[in-house]
Amino acid sequence: MFHDRAWLRVCVLAAAALAAACASPERRQQESLEAAASWAATAEMVATGYAGNAAPRVFARRMVETIRQGLQSEGEQAAAAGREVGRGRSSEIAEAVAATAAEVAALSTAVEQRDRGRAAALAPRLRARAEALQALARAGR
Repeated sequence: MFHDRAWLRVCVLAAAALAAACASPERRQQESLEAAASWAATAEMVATGYAGNAAPRVFARRMVETIRQGLQSEGEQAAAAGREVGRGRSSEIAEAVAATAAEVAALSTAVEQRDRGRAAALAPRLRARAEALQALARAGR
């Protein structure tokens, strides 16, 4: 069940990325921020699942790598759209995505070291990162 929800999220994000290709720079930036927030929320789910022994280590490792790549891609797309828009939000967005990426890297380390307690401690921080990215997306509307 845990795996099915995560896979569905990946599929939805891929469809959103295809739809975003034809949008205005403002819309692409907003959608990239929303997708980055979704990746952060997915990381929270993985942290919670791994911490609670509901997600095996192999699955958690694969998902963390997928999240890392997705987050990097969305951050780059948001920054590129921000440069097209010309607003001064690019540095704020870059900082928010970098902070989220740092939390995901910490989750990766926790999974590699089999530290379920550390993964549990990261879950609320990842939720806060997801909420911060969502707030940035809403601010751009």
